[in-house]
Amino acid sequence: MRALESSLHAPPTPLRLRSVLEDRSYRLQMGAHVDLSKLNQNQKIAGGAGALLIVNLFLPWYSASFGGFGFSINAFGAQFWAWGGSFLAIAGAVLIVLKALDIQDISAGETSADALGMYLGIAGFALVLLRLLTQTSGASIGLFLGILASGAVAYGAYANAKDAGIKLPGVGGDSE
Repeated sequence: MRALESSLHAPPTPLRLRSVLEDRSYRLQMGAHVDLSKLNQNQKIAGGAGALLIVNLFLPWYSASFGGFGFSINAFGAQFWAWGGSFLAIAGAVLIVLKALDIQDISAGETSADALGMYLGIAGFALVLLRLLTQTSGASIGLFLGILASGAVAYGAYANAKDAGIKLPGVGGDSE
């Protein structure tokens, strides 16, 4: 291992670079292999929907045409409700997947990664839904796909948190 560490800090030569890349433990540390079988169904839903939201940011959320000329705007042009909600839901999905794959377990004080993912997923869905409720004319595929994908992240995150024994504050359970 010491040889590997010293070769990482030495100037790269074809021989050193090849030996580093061929070292299996180094590849695993660098994330070259990810075991998706570690994900349960709810984590797969949240992660897949989060990946879909990344692509959806660039699809047309609103479009209009006037006399043969048309234009469309993606999530970044559709104001904060669209891109902010998408980013929150994506962040929630990323937290859940990173924890499930044992890559990174992020927490905020007493709040676990599962709870943070749930809160971010639900907040993201709420913002995207508000985008639909505040502007319906000219809505295009990106908005509707954003509603579905952020809703799927929220569902997957909520079900994952429920499986982990986490409850929404003030919902279904003992109140203190």
